[in-house]
Amino acid sequence: MTAGTLNPRLQEIAGDFGAVAGKERPQLLLLLLEFSQELPPLPARYAGHRDLLEQVPECQSPVPTPNPVMES
Repeated sequence: MTAGTLNPRLQEIAGDFGAVAGKERPQLLLLLLEFSQELPPLPARYAGHRDLLEQVPECQSPVPTPNPVMES
């Protein structure tokens, strides 16, 4: 998938992270922190159901990754 095939919001995010690629780690960490503060709240269906969340490698926070089998 190329940046041209992403929706505008994903293009913006990819551009932001692409702009700091190869730069000093503190800049990337600041961008990640800013990005995390803009994430929407966890959907109510996941509240109290940590078993439905999956750990993303190299990420300190569990992230909801809907399981298509469980969603149907």
